[in-house]
Amino acid sequence: MKAMNDNNLKVVQEHLKVLLEQPLSAIERNESLISVNFTALDNRVFSLQIICSMRLTHKRDIILAKNDIVAPKNNASKSLNFDWDAFDWRPLGNNHFDDMVEKHITNSPFPYIVEKIALNKFYDLKIFFKNDFTLELFAEASENSELWRFLTPNHPPLIINATGIAKP
Repeated sequence: MKAMNDNNLKVVQEHLKVLLEQPLSAIERNESLISVNFTALDNRVFSLQIICSMRLTHKRDIILAKNDIVAPKNNASKSLNFDWDAFDWRPLGNNHFDDMVEKHITNSPFPYIVEKIALNKFYDLKIFFKNDFTLELFAEASENSELWRFLTPNHPPLIINATGIAKP
């Protein structure tokens, strides 16, 4: 992995600053691709699509993480009779990740409003929310593989891979 140069860092920060003060509206997934959506007051939807490792934390606790997608819901795997060979994590609602999204995002009594965004030279991204939650993305590839992308209405996607900003 090659460190992001200052110019690319500024380009990415410029794209992401549109999220400041925007509410998180949903966390969805299609298999292992995670989409974190933000809906502005004018109904524009911004989507952060995550391929790399990620986690959502609250203060000192990890609430959910990418690997939760392949973990059974409700601690089912702790049962002596649990059959890993029969477990299918792909259907929505069939894993720990989906349970935690429903509990902490979908059914949350308080809003997730973006307060601050931090990005480092290795493409790791942190989105801080006003309710003390933080979404963290970790670049874990050393080759030219896609890490995450940011989609905005009426603009080409911003695609981040292990070598920098990719062309859409």
